[in-house]
Amino acid sequence: MSANEYIVINGKRYAAIVPVSYKADGTPNLDNAGAPAVNTVIAKGDTITLATHTATGAAAAVSSGGVYATFQATANDAGGDITVGVVDIEVSNDNASWIVMGTISVTTNGTTDGFASSAAWKYTRSNCKTITETGSTPNITVTMGG
Repeated sequence: MSANEYIVINGKRYAAIVPVSYKADGTPNLDNAGAPAVNTVIAKGDTITLATHTATGAAAAVSSGGVYATFQATANDAGGDITVGVVDIEVSNDNASWIVMGTISVTTNGTTDGFASSAAWKYTRSNCKTITETGSTPNITVTMGG
């Protein structure tokens, strides 16, 4: 894959910074949190889903296309309410040693919160630290805007 090739995820085109693996049907492989299975670049003005967490754990890392980024988490639970949802936005320059840039907490279905950053970290990921609920299957969707 050359530097000028792109990966398309959910109808949006992203510049690929590492070779992308594809399924037999031509769609890109995604990790178990629904995020790109490779490091992708987010373009200015675009928004990507870092993860849709249904359990605790870290999603795959992505590389931002610039200095400025916004992060937003939204609680989703049609069968009840998320009683506690905590997501750390973690950053790294080597994709191995992670530090917490910020923490986002959501408490009920539809709750959303977030923050903005002007720090130029090479890699970013979402890490769900806590997710509990009173209903069926909760999830926390975490997005990143460039």
